[in-house]
Amino acid sequence: MRALLLGLLLTTCSIAKAQVPSVANVAYAHVNGQPLRLDLYLPSAPASARPLVIFVHGGSWNSGNKDVIQPAMLALLSQGIALASINYRLVNTQDASLYGGMSAVIFPAAVHDVKAAIRFLRANAATYGLDPQRFASWGSSAGAHLASLAALSNGNAALEGSVGNNLGTSSAVQLAVVAYGPSDLLRMGVDATLAGFNATGWNAPNTPHSVFIGCG
Repeated sequence: MRALLLGLLLTTCSIAKAQVPSVANVAYAHVNGQPLRLDLYLPSAPASARPLVIFVHGGSWNSGNKDVIQPAMLALLSQGIALASINYRLVNTQDASLYGGMSAVIFPAAVHDVKAAIRFLRANAATYGLDPQRFASWGSSAGAHLASLAALSNGNAALEGSVGNNLGTSSAVQLAVVAYGPSDLLRMGVDATLAGFNATGWNAPNTPHSVFIGCG
């Protein structure tokens, strides 16, 4: 059994490494003249109305990128479901310098980006053979926080933002998959303690989640 599980794991990892986007590095919006990009993975079977899952990567809101695809998500392609993986503005010095300073990358910038990606994909659904009525967001860790916010705030002007060229298009998703994402950033230290972790320093001003909400 142990050998079988190891073999399955290695096979899954090799598939993940071998999988390349069908359409790579698409600029779904620009901020401060700099592109925000996504990759699109399309099932091999032709279709005109594929459901779409939009993956939002994790990384404590200050690292990570669209290139790291969850191996479990690749199974969606064989089920006829398309997959998009998106980049968004991160609260680090590199992105701050690109997009106009730290004030341009703190909350709710990343949520605005996720919604801009959803709007772009829905506006271009016919081009990519997607069903605009069957969109889902899927995030892990910090990405799960953003995926859930995007799913639960359709029509909220403060979180919709004005990123991208498809502001008249809906940013709604019909489903959200939230994998170990935080839901209350002001309780990060408290919840860590309750879960049995050493939460010393978790609410310090320089932690990623503090910087993310503008307290750094």
